[in-house]
Amino acid sequence: MNYIIVDDNKLARMAVKHIASGIPDIEFVGECESASQAMELMNNESIDFILLDIEMPEMNGLELAKHSSAKKIWIIFTTGKTEYAIDAFETNVVDYVVKPVSLERLTLAINKLKETIQLRSSSQNSQEEFFYLKDKGALIKIHLSEVLFFEALGDYVKIHTKDKNYAMRITMKNIEMKLDPQHFVRVHRSYVVALKHIEKVKENAILIGNESVPIADSYRKAFLEKMKTL
Repeated sequence: MNYIIVDDNKLARMAVKHIASGIPDIEFVGECESASQAMELMNNESIDFILLDIEMPEMNGLELAKHSSAKKIWIIFTTGKTEYAIDAFETNVVDYVVKPVSLERLTLAINKLKETIQLRSSSQNSQEEFFYLKDKGALIKIHLSEVLFFEALGDYVKIHTKDKNYAMRITMKNIEMKLDPQHFVRVHRSYVVALKHIEKVKENAILIGNESVPIADSYRKAFLEKMKTL
């Protein structure tokens, strides 16, 4: 897997590069001191993921992460700040590593990325996509083709299907990483919808079945671009 390091601090870039060099199966492509440099590199090189700082001048890491999502480039944040963690996991981030970065912690993040990519690949290649969840002591098989949308409810995600609704103890981010982006799209912090079940799109809402799902401003542009490709 190819990666770049983006951090406005030269010493921090050097430290992360040195640590990452001890991790197998990843290849260093380049380093950038700004998001604008990173975007140029993303346009010219084949990149699988970015080791990314958050607090940088001009465009910060969170903004760059949103751009990387459109290019299907994964993000591992490497930052000295903990207060951005919640906002970070609203982007295409796999892990959030707090500085000082250690080999053990970065290896854990890279392994998590490998598992995520493998899971996404197997999901996209499977002919019959489904998963199991526990319901009243039994395992219930849920076919993704029957899912209308996912709704975040605290520590749980409510799964809306054609016939019944289920609750699953999982984060929305983990749900999203398991789904094929060609078939499911996030339209709100609390909602991921199945594209094929959308019946109508209004200014601030999507109609699916008998339900109305809100569209958040921060997700509107990406959602509409996805709809144009159908």
